[in-house]
Amino acid sequence: MPESPRNSVQSWTESMSARDRIRAVAETLREPRSVNWISEQADAAWSTSNKELQDLVDQGQLRRVEAGETTRYQPDYTRLLFEEIRTLIEENTREELRNELAAITEEIEEWQATYDVETPRISNSRSPTATSQVPRSGTAVT
Repeated sequence: MPESPRNSVQSWTESMSARDRIRAVAETLREPRSVNWISEQADAAWSTSNKELQDLVDQGQLRRVEAGETTRYQPDYTRLLFEEIRTLIEENTREELRNELAAITEEIEEWQATYDVETPRISNSRSPTATSQVPRSGTAVT
């Protein structure tokens, strides 16, 4: 017999501490959320949520975003990106990374040919007039 939603909530609260649930919710945020929202989703006390979120900010895992009089929290996406890059470097050889990049570039080129589109020009954040694009070879050009 399938588990009822209520039993799932009990399982969540019984299998994880409040702090673990808060971290799990905070790590999966796709937009800034308030302490109230996070504490409700994690089924945790507001004070515990507030303290845990502050700890995550202090550790550099979350960013605090001021929205009027409300403080919201979101993952530090830059830190997450660099962690993912570090993991790729640590778990793959340079040759494996090059091969994967070549395969991705080839797939993009096939999509461009199939759908008759070009790679969009991307503004360079350092120079408002400069543009960058990725040519068919996969090497960035400015």
